[in-house]
Amino acid sequence: MSSHGTDPSGPDTAAGFAWAFDAGSGFGAFGSNGFVTTFTGCGAHTVSAKARDKDGGVSAPFTSAAVQVYVGGFNPPIDAASVNLVQSGQVVPVKITVGCNGFLSGLHPAISLRAGDYDPNVDADDPAYSVSDSASSSDADGVMREVGGQYIYNLRVPAAAGGTLFTVLVRPFGGGAPTLQALLKIRR
Repeated sequence: MSSHGTDPSGPDTAAGFAWAFDAGSGFGAFGSNGFVTTFTGCGAHTVSAKARDKDGGVSAPFTSAAVQVYVGGFNPPIDAASVNLVQSGQVVPVKITVGCNGFLSGLHPAISLRAGDYDPNVDADDPAYSVSDSASSSDADGVMREVGGQYIYNLRVPAAAGGTLFTVLVRPFGGGAPTLQALLKIRR
């Protein structure tokens, strides 16, 4: 797909451009090259962009290919909205669902454990723990398995002192973002 615009002053190879993005609610003000958006519902979504140069020339909109948006979250006994109290060495069944008006099967969610209250955007140097210590021989190292309309992994909590924090990170689509996070705390 190509996009064309008119430029009253000729090429702006040194001046750069400003961008306006539309995620379904109309084009906003022209700003920087950065753009982050969320969608209020599941399904296929596109994003459109227009470029404006220093003289006010504006391109025709360019629309991205459709991306599929799903919702995902932890199932009990883990609650992503609270601190989950666990025992040192305890096996915790980590369960998630992913879908949109039903369960999305066929995924291989990656699971990892980090020390502390981990935020992958800020604390990338927090030590990682192996999730290969599972109570189930059915679990593959670091990969959740599909069981009964959800994905599950039997995570063994590392031995640690009371009050120690760990963060469970699940990447439903494998290695990259998005990430589901839940906080575990060793009981005192």
